Amino acid sequence: LGRVDEARRLMTDLLKRSPNDVDALYTSALLAVQLDDLAQARSLLARIAPNQRTAEIESLESELAFNDELQRIEKIIKNGQRRDARIFLRRLDEQAEGQVERTTALALAYVDADDPERAIGLMRDLLARSSRTDLTLMLSYAGVMLRAEQDVEVAGILRDLQGRSMTLAQRKQFDDLSFIYRVRQAEELRQRGELERAYETLEPALAQRPQDPLALSALARMYGEHGDTAKALEVFKPLVE
Repeated sequence: LGRVDEARRLMTDLLKRSPNDVDALYTSALLAVQLDDLAQARSLLARIAPNQRTAEIESLESELAFNDELQRIEKIIKNGQRRDARIFLRRLDEQAEGQVERTTALALAYVDADDPERAIGLMRDLLARSSRTDLTLMLSYAGVMLRAEQDVEVAGILRDLQGRSMTLAQRKQFDDLSFIYRVRQAEELRQRGELERAYETLEPALAQRPQDPLALSALARMYGEHGDTAKALEVFKPLVE
C-alpha cells in the first residue's frame, strides 16, 4: 500500500509540474488502471491530443472501451436480460480475438449469459492457436472451464500444472481455482448423499481458508444434510452478521 501511495504522489506531482506532458498522462493512466480507477484513467487519456497519441495510448484506450462495454453487458446479465446480453457479447468477439485477457473475460461473461458452449468454443480456439506451456493461458482456460462446470477437464489441468514453477500471481490463481474446484466436488458428493466423502474432500479447503464463506457455506449445508441443524446455524451465523 505504501508503494502505491508513493507512486500516486509521484504522478500527482509530475502532472502538477507538467500537466500536458504526454508521458506523464499516459503513465498516470496506467497507474489508475492498476488501481482499478478506470474513470480517472479515461479522464487522463482524454487530455492527450489526437495528434500526440501513440500506439500504446490507443491500445490502452481500446482496452478501457472494451472493459466499459463488458461491464455494461454484465449489468444487463444481472438484470436477467441474458438473451440481449448474448447479442451484445457477440459484437465484442472480434475485438477479443487472439487476446488472452479479453477472450477470458468475454468467455466468462458468455457463461454468465447462459451460453457456456460459446465460452468453451472461444477458449478452445484460443488454446488451439497457442502453446500449452503458456501458464497464464492455461490458468485462464481452466478458470473458464470451471465456471462452465467442465470439472473433469479442470481436474486434469490442475494435475498437470501442480508441479510447475509459477509467479506469485499465477500461484494465487492456481490456488483459487483448486480451492473452488475442491469445494464444488464436496458439494456434489453431499448432493449424492456421500457425506463422509464430502467432508473429507472439503476438509483441506477449510484448513487452507478456514474463514472463507464458500467453504463455510458448504460445511453448513453438510451439517444440515446430516440433521445437525444447530451446528449448521452455528457455522452460518458469522456469514450473515
